[in-house]
Amino acid sequence: MKFKNFILIKFIFIFIFLINSNEAKTEDCDTTVSSSLTSQLECTDDDTLNITINGSVVKTGADTIHAKSHSDVTIDNKGTISASTNQAINMQHAVNSTVTNSGTIEATLRNAILMDGTSADNITINNSGTLKAGKKQVILATNSENTTIINSGTIETTNSSNPNTGGINYYNTSGAAINGATITNSGTIFAYGTGIRFGTLGIASKAVNNMTITNSGTIEGGTASIAVHNANATGTNIITKDEGTYVGKIILNDSATTFTLDCSISKDQDIELNDKTNISITNNLCGNDTYQILDANKNLDSDNSEADGYLRIYGEELDVVSNNKKYRTEIFSNTLNNIFKSLSDIKEKSTFYAQSKRNNIYQNSTKGVSGYFLKNDYEEEKTKSFLAYFEQNANFNSKEKSKSENLAFGYDLITNINNLSIKPLIGISSNKITDIETESNQIIRNNFIGQFLALHSDYKLTRKIQNNNDLSLTINGVYGAHRLPKYLSKFTHGDLSVDEAIDQVLGAGFDVEYSINNENGFILKPYFGLAFNKTLSGKIKMNDINGAGLKEDISQNHTMNGAVTKKIGFSLTKNTEDIGISLNFEHSNMDKIINNNLNLSISKKLQRVAKKRAMQRKEDEKLDPELESLFDQLQVVRENERLALVANKLNKENQAMKELIIQLIKENQKIKTENKLLIKNMN
Repeated sequence: MKFKNFILIKFIFIFIFLINSNEAKTEDCDTTVSSSLTSQLECTDDDTLNITINGSVVKTGADTIHAKSHSDVTIDNKGTISASTNQAINMQHAVNSTVTNSGTIEATLRNAILMDGTSADNITINNSGTLKAGKKQVILATNSENTTIINSGTIETTNSSNPNTGGINYYNTSGAAINGATITNSGTIFAYGTGIRFGTLGIASKAVNNMTITNSGTIEGGTASIAVHNANATGTNIITKDEGTYVGKIILNDSATTFTLDCSISKDQDIELNDKTNISITNNLCGNDTYQILDANKNLDSDNSEADGYLRIYGEELDVVSNNKKYRTEIFSNTLNNIFKSLSDIKEKSTFYAQSKRNNIYQNSTKGVSGYFLKNDYEEEKTKSFLAYFEQNANFNSKEKSKSENLAFGYDLITNINNLSIKPLIGISSNKITDIETESNQIIRNNFIGQFLALHSDYKLTRKIQNNNDLSLTINGVYGAHRLPKYLSKFTHGDLSVDEAIDQVLGAGFDVEYSINNENGFILKPYFGLAFNKTLSGKIKMNDINGAGLKEDISQNHTMNGAVTKKIGFSLTKNTEDIGISLNFEHSNMDKIINNNLNLSISKKLQRVAKKRAMQRKEDEKLDPELESLFDQLQVVRENERLALVANKLNKENQAMKELIIQLIKENQKIKTENKLLIKNMN
């Protein structure tokens, strides 16, 4: 029996020795760690610990970093600090100390960072890496005042079976209320229990006051995202910014908590609140952003009389580029120029194709046909009326689209001024607009009818250079107006309302052209020119309409505002009585918009050729007047001869009829005589 007791005592002694030897194995904290350590690091006042990206301190048993009851300790971790039994960093009663983490700090059974004691004040934790704990709280502050916690990384608990875990817990076990912390979160705070909780439940003197939580990231808790445990807590301010999100209810315990809604909020959400009747709202929302207080059934609770409910924030803003509206006047201006370029005196009908491109913004194509209505002889009596049909298709890099089918009617006015041409035009357009909300990639298409009109003029001065060559200067101008109706794109994140508009454009410029007449009938005309283009209409009026029906003005200016176009091109034409050929190519650059225009017209004028040939045959068949008179007389003689033959034939037929009648009379007389003799013999 004594032997067994001796063995047991010896075993306990060895166990205690091993534990003490493990606890005693420490190293200086004032160092740089760039490799793997398994020893505890002991900090003293003013120490600085740097752990590089390749460094790690992993400890089983005691605290990994022990900075208890010291001041001005600085810990910068880019590697790993890990504890399997106790705290990863113990800062009980520490003062004016800082922990900066861009690596990983973790504890399996207890806290990643412990701040405990009445003197654990003015501590700063700045985390852009990962802080995590298993069964306890990631950051535990008990009686610690004036703490600053900044998180742009992840603070999380890992034990899903423990609903009491917390991301950041702030307790008060002292005899009076204490000042809490400033917590700024732009990352993620997650706990299977409560994301952030502070105060001691039910004891008025143990409130944690002046807690400020600024959230632009995510705070999530299985039990609650935030819990104010003490109803007597004052100065609590929960500030929401940007896309700040709360997953899990906020438990308020009837505390006087302020919710500050920042102008930067860009998300719609319903925040569940328990015991909310003492809350106040500081509304710094901008534009059409607003909020509502709802009851537990999400009905409006305007007087905030219901204990539980929701704070609904309408903060979502439409992320729309609206390039298909900003650039529509320059697209319209280019389209008008393409139409009028396709019309010229030698063209009956013309096909045209133009493609323009603004780098990294859009590509636009225009294709169509145009031509004049003709009456009688083309060269002598042209009605000057023309018709054009064309399609315009703009594809934007933002996935927006702008398409239209257009029909236009115009008239080439005759003026008393030589070389002056004026062409008014009116038309109708069937428009297809595609808008996109870039955050959700939601696409909305709208179809509507628009109307447009334009007036084009040019004045041409020509001087002979040689017998076959001309030099000309053409001064031209164009005005256009395009009416577009109001339309609405209804996105999930809100509605985009685009007001009715009349887009007006004005252009003026000149072309210098050199004409070379070739012996084969073709005329080559190289030219260059400049033009000035301007939008006359005001802003494009648009509104972002949120879920509450409130509007925010997001109007935009047109892009084209005083753009200069530089152009160069050539035309090759041939025009005879029977055929008309025209080929025109132009390259232009308007404020970095590259435009290439190709225009082709081939007319054989078949109807006029056939008409001329018929008239010529008629002329050729005409005879001399005297011959025509002799021909008429011959026709009379021939007719008389025909009539004489007919009369002679009738005479002969009359004679035969007379002889036949006489023969019939004789036969009748003979029959009468025979009848008389027959009667007499019978008697």
